[in-house]
Amino acid sequence: MMKSTTGRTANFNDRRYKGVRKRKWGNWVSEIRLPNSRQRIWLGSHDTIEKAVRAFDAALFCLCGCSVKI
Repeated sequence: MMKSTTGRTANFNDRRYKGVRKRKWGNWVSEIRLPNSRQRIWLGSHDTIEKAVRAFDAALFCLCGCSVKI
């Protein structure tokens, strides 16, 4: 384990992705913010982190087009 800059202990398996977070009961949820706005688009609740990340990537591609860097 490693100590992070926020003071919490982090596992090497603990991955962080933009727009994806884990609920207390274990589900992964994803949401995306609209560019130049404070609005959020709810992308859903997913049982694995991979599904949540794919939903975020697909939404990002739809919003920003093929010029976006994932």
